[in-house]
Amino acid sequence: MTMRQASQFTHLVLSMILLFVTTVSAMAASIIEVDSIMYTLNGDEAIVVHDDYFTSPDYYVGDIVIPESFIYQNQTYTVTAIGVEAFIYCNRITSITLPGTIRAIGDRAFEYCSALTSIEIPNSVTSIGYYAFSGCTGLTEITFPKTLTTLVEGVLKNCTSLTEVTLPKTITSIGARLFEGCTSLTSMVVPNSVTTMGANVFDKCYAIDSIVIGNSVPSLGDYTFNDCRALKKVVIGKSVASIGKYAFHGCQSLTEVTLPNPVTTIGDWAFWNCSQLLSVTIGSGVTTLGQTIFDGCHQITSVTCLAATPPNVIYGGLFDDSGMYYHAKLHVLPEAVDAYEAAEIWKMFLQIIGDATIPVIEDVNGDGEVNVADANSVVVIIINGGSGGHTRPDGEPIDADVNGDGEVNIADINAIIRAILNNL
Repeated sequence: MTMRQASQFTHLVLSMILLFVTTVSAMAASIIEVDSIMYTLNGDEAIVVHDDYFTSPDYYVGDIVIPESFIYQNQTYTVTAIGVEAFIYCNRITSITLPGTIRAIGDRAFEYCSALTSIEIPNSVTSIGYYAFSGCTGLTEITFPKTLTTLVEGVLKNCTSLTEVTLPKTITSIGARLFEGCTSLTSMVVPNSVTTMGANVFDKCYAIDSIVIGNSVPSLGDYTFNDCRALKKVVIGKSVASIGKYAFHGCQSLTEVTLPNPVTTIGDWAFWNCSQLLSVTIGSGVTTLGQTIFDGCHQITSVTCLAATPPNVIYGGLFDDSGMYYHAKLHVLPEAVDAYEAAEIWKMFLQIIGDATIPVIEDVNGDGEVNVADANSVVVIIINGGSGGHTRPDGEPIDADVNGDGEVNIADINAIIRAILNNL
């Protein structure tokens, strides 16, 4: 190497060192530390942030308390947000207290905080980012504030110790994979306020045994209940119009399921490997069935299809085992028997029985009649604030949302009165 080349090399190295020092200094200037918590400043507001240069996953330990405000260089700053990845991988945090000044929690803010057992989200929070608590395997319960309207993708994914979740009635949108991998979650009620629900929402929720989907959800996405091995009972809301592929795949404890009349399409392999499934009722609105939707359902003895016109089966039939057409009975409307006996795939059933009837939604108490008793049942539920827990004589829950608008109120009583008058 010549003297000139050596000089150029030395100059290059010094320039790189200077650039590095300048960059670190700039970052240090933009990120401050107050009482062992890292912030960035914006006007008179402060955001809790993660600093790759000066902190590590072991930086935060034990119980962390975020203040409402602090003084820095003679100026008061209000803490308004938890930034993106602020506490990611901080697996020695056991609890964290958020102030009532926090408005937003950023993407992956607490992801993989595996020792975090409790957190209270203040009512000031209006936004929670993607995968914010994903991988918090020590978290046992969480309550979301009534200020939230949206829960985005993966917020609670793989929170394996989570047993209880309360969703406020203000939630209108549930993102994909919200509860995916929450293997200790046992039950869930999706409120009527929810109008959007993504795919894989309850994927691999192994312990969940019952779920009620509100009456405003328009569809069940792909893999919604995939591998929910303990799921025994599911109530699907009246607005669901489509069932995604693999929606109930691997629900090995499910013995019966009823799909409401608005359902028009059922995706490929929707009930694949529901090995204990005995009976299925498909509503009157169905027009299209995906590929072998009952693949691996070798215990089915009864399929009821309330559609007057035999639905189109896209490919491969209903079962993976053609012998199932001899084992299971097909129940249809009396006037539809001839159509099913002539239709492709459906005509393969050895027994096609015309004994099915379309349930009358105004028969709230399930006694086979629409009368004042049904209106009284709705009144009782309204007086109780619309709460559940009321059952019909057959043990099924009372669905008092007669008009399917997502609420139980005087409009449902009026719908029953109209039905009574029409029958007089």
